[in-house]
Amino acid sequence: MKKVLALVALAGCASLASADTLWDQQPSFNVNGVVNAIAGNPPFGVTAYTVGDVQVGAGGWTIDSITMYWSRITSNWENDVTQARLYVQPKTGAVPTVLPGGALMPVSVVSLFDDVAQQSYYAVTMSGLNINLNAGDYWIGITPAAPGGPFGPELGMGTASPFGVVSQTYDAGGFPAPGWFNYSDVDAALTVTGIPAPATGALLLAGLAGMARRRR
Repeated sequence: MKKVLALVALAGCASLASADTLWDQQPSFNVNGVVNAIAGNPPFGVTAYTVGDVQVGAGGWTIDSITMYWSRITSNWENDVTQARLYVQPKTGAVPTVLPGGALMPVSVVSLFDDVAQQSYYAVTMSGLNINLNAGDYWIGITPAAPGGPFGPELGMGTASPFGVVSQTYDAGGFPAPGWFNYSDVDAALTVTGIPAPATGALLLAGLAGMARRRR
């Protein structure tokens, strides 16, 4: 019976530790992009934060990583982009109510290629987050510190699978004043990985262990 308990515990730990894709809005070159980068001030760059509307399922999530996507024009982001700002806020209104703050955090960048569009793009990932969220709607996004120039940084990519309220952007150099706005019908491409319903998994593990003890 001790062996049964050990197997139950190992199986439970493995299920709790493995990260799943919790949210998957893949990028598409067939839809418009969004401004989403910290790259100085206009006209030599852009500072704009973009977040997407994400629904956390029943039981909640523990988020491990967040990935957003950017078109590739000239920059070498794999070498030049190492940090980004994180934004996770309950969706309590039509637009976010707090400008992203806090320190820049490490990110990894991978260059990818779309065989259909025959274009390269970047996946920027912030990992090791361990963020626990209850069920509900949230604004979620990451904004990299990226090279800027006369035409600004690469655009964040949109998705062909929109959800809920369209993505919102805070334009720090906006006129007549900085503020939140949307692109009418654009949803930013966004992928979230982590563990769904961690509390439910823990309760299931405890229940299985209790059943094994009673049968001993």
